[in-house]
Amino acid sequence: MASEKMRRSLEHHAPDEKGVRKVVELRRAALGFADILDTIPPGREKSIAETKLEETLMWAVKAVVVPPES
Repeated sequence: MASEKMRRSLEHHAPDEKGVRKVVELRRAALGFADILDTIPPGREKSIAETKLEETLMWAVKAVVVPPES
Protein backbone atom coordinates (compact mmCIF):
# COMPACT_ATOMS: atom_id res chain seq x y z
CA MET A 1 0.00 0.00 0.00
CA ALA A 2 1.35 3.41 -0.99
CA SER A 3 2.36 5.70 1.84
CA GLU A 4 0.16 8.70 2.64
CA LYS A 5 2.92 11.02 1.38
CA MET A 6 3.10 9.18 -1.97
CA ARG A 7 -0.68 9.02 -2.24
CA ARG A 8 -0.96 12.78 -1.63
CA SER A 9 1.77 13.45 -4.20
CA LEU A 10 0.04 11.41 -6.91
CA GLU A 11 -3.49 12.72 -6.44
CA HIS A 12 -4.98 15.50 -8.55
CA HIS A 13 -4.58 18.94 -6.99
CA ALA A 14 -6.29 22.00 -8.41
CA PRO A 15 -4.72 25.33 -7.44
CA ASP A 16 -6.77 28.06 -5.81
CA GLU A 17 -6.90 31.54 -7.36
CA LYS A 18 -3.64 32.58 -5.75
CA GLY A 19 -2.02 29.35 -6.96
CA VAL A 20 -3.25 29.92 -10.52
CA ARG A 21 -1.67 33.38 -10.52
CA LYS A 22 1.61 31.91 -9.24
CA VAL A 23 1.58 29.18 -11.92
CA VAL A 24 0.99 31.80 -14.62
CA GLU A 25 3.91 33.82 -13.22
CA LEU A 26 6.16 30.73 -13.21
CA ARG A 27 5.21 29.84 -16.79
CA ARG A 28 5.84 33.40 -17.97
CA ALA A 29 9.30 33.39 -16.39
CA ALA A 30 10.10 29.97 -17.87
CA LEU A 31 9.01 31.13 -21.32
CA GLY A 32 11.25 34.18 -20.99
CA PHE A 33 14.20 31.96 -20.15
CA ALA A 34 13.28 29.61 -23.02
CA ASP A 35 13.39 32.59 -25.38
CA ILE A 36 16.95 33.32 -24.22
CA LEU A 37 17.92 29.66 -24.62
CA ASP A 38 16.60 29.84 -28.17
CA THR A 39 19.34 32.36 -29.02
CA ILE A 40 22.20 29.97 -28.28
CA PRO A 41 23.54 27.38 -30.73
CA PRO A 42 21.97 23.93 -30.77
CA GLY A 43 23.78 21.10 -29.08
CA ARG A 44 23.76 18.66 -26.22
CA GLU A 45 24.18 21.33 -23.56
CA LYS A 46 21.29 23.40 -24.91
CA SER A 47 19.11 20.30 -25.07
CA ILE A 48 19.92 19.48 -21.45
CA ALA A 49 19.22 23.07 -20.41
CA GLU A 50 15.81 22.93 -22.11
CA THR A 51 15.00 19.64 -20.39
CA LYS A 52 16.05 21.00 -17.02
CA LEU A 53 13.91 24.09 -17.58
CA GLU A 54 10.91 21.83 -18.23
CA GLU A 55 11.72 19.87 -15.07
CA THR A 56 12.14 23.04 -13.05
CA LEU A 57 8.75 24.34 -14.14
CA MET A 58 7.11 20.98 -13.43
CA TRP A 59 8.48 20.82 -9.88
CA ALA A 60 7.73 24.49 -9.20
CA VAL A 61 4.10 24.04 -10.29
CA LYS A 62 3.84 20.93 -8.14
CA ALA A 63 5.19 22.92 -5.19
CA VAL A 64 2.40 25.44 -5.72
CA VAL A 65 -0.50 23.03 -6.12
CA VAL A 66 0.30 20.13 -3.76
CA PRO A 67 -0.71 21.09 -0.24
CA PRO A 68 2.09 20.97 2.35
CA GLU A 69 2.32 18.02 4.69
CA SER A 70 0.24 18.50 7.78
